Amino acid sequence: MTTQQAVQPAAGAQDERPMTLQEAAAYLGFSYSTIYAYRKQIGFQLTKRGRWRVWPSRLACISKKDNNVARLSMR
Repeated sequence: MTTQQAVQPAAGAQDERPMTLQEAAAYLGFSYSTIYAYRKQIGFQLTKRGRWRVWPSRLACISKKDNNVARLSMR
């Protein structure tokens, strides 16, 4: 039994493709090293092949200013 979880899309997001660290950095406007440092807080999950992936809907949720009342906004 492994401790890694399968990367699953958010509810209602069956047609979106998971993003890599590089793609997320470009989407959010941050450097790769910043995204890598905060990958677990952002919601990246490790795939069975050892690659970090996150759903675009997750990035959209955490980048909204109204969703980050108690923490620093990502935008």
